[in-house]
Amino acid sequence: MLGNTNFKQAKVEEYLESAENAIIVTGTPIFNMIFGKQAIDMDLFKTRDAAIKDYAKSLDSTLSQSKNLLGEEITVADIINVAFLTAYYQMRFEDGFRKQVPHLTQWFTTHIASENFKSVYGDLALCKQERVPKAKKDEKPKEEKKVESKKPKVDDGKTPEEKKREAMERKAKEQESKPKEEKKEVQIDPAYKGVKSVL
Repeated sequence: MLGNTNFKQAKVEEYLESAENAIIVTGTPIFNMIFGKQAIDMDLFKTRDAAIKDYAKSLDSTLSQSKNLLGEEITVADIINVAFLTAYYQMRFEDGFRKQVPHLTQWFTTHIASENFKSVYGDLALCKQERVPKAKKDEKPKEEKKVESKKPKVDDGKTPEEKKREAMERKAKEQESKPKEEKKEVQIDPAYKGVKSVL
């Protein structure tokens, strides 16, 4: 599963890193916008969607020459990429795009039809129409918060050391002006006189 040669093991790691960056990191804003968890930004949506589709096309090119990403054997690279692409095949890769990536789609549908995938994902329906973000009827565009400019502090010409000394003097005066607490005399039970404390 991790690759039967050092080269394949290195390629598996490369595919895992690519999948995380190209699918998860790139795609998170897409699904956040679709599900209303992020403000809609169609420029960002289109840019990220195009990047994921480019990644899918690169996988399709690889799969045009082999049954799986690293040849005949199934590796973790196949499993992770199939799992990560599931949401796209359900919500974004409609029939028109699937025809552009026939090898990828054949590979994907073969894996999701296996008992191992069905036990986790069940029967998956492929996307019939791309899901896109929709603004809620009562949703208003977010207003930018106005940042109030802070007034510059007036320079009184004192050095940081002088300011620090003045602050310490003020604190000392405040402490002196507080009423002092009277010390309460503690009465010791005569039975305990002469007993050493264990604390």
